[in-house]
Amino acid sequence: MAKAEFKIIGSSPARIGGVERVVGKGVYGIDLMLKDQLHGAILRSQYAHAKILSIDTSEAKRIPGVHAVVTAEDAPNVRYGRSYIDRHILARGKVRFMGDPVAAVAAVANCPTAVAAAALASPPIPPLPLSRRPAAVLSG
Repeated sequence: MAKAEFKIIGSSPARIGGVERVVGKGVYGIDLMLKDQLHGAILRSQYAHAKILSIDTSEAKRIPGVHAVVTAEDAPNVRYGRSYIDRHILARGKVRFMGDPVAAVAAVANCPTAVAAAALASPPIPPLPLSRRPAAVLSG
């Protein structure tokens, strides 16, 4: 019986695009700029526990180049999570951790426009009291 000849197994084929990446000429997804491309920014909570009273997006929507400003009122009321299905896409009613997403902005040209619009959409969020004792929270 003749021995099979393999072209890949037992050889070291060159990686496609490997040289370009090593010398810094590789093209990645973030390098692509498409016509009419939008950039996004997320407004995140600065508090670990706070109540969202209202979010006024009118100023953010008036910035030239801003196409959309989305809050929890605009997003579907769907929960997700890895272990517990208890998180919303954007914070609803109150924020539960520092960095909890509150609003999202889509704008043309560059991210600073989107970031500025997200800052303008910043709602008045009064912080709620924190408790470091779980027993006190559970008792009421």
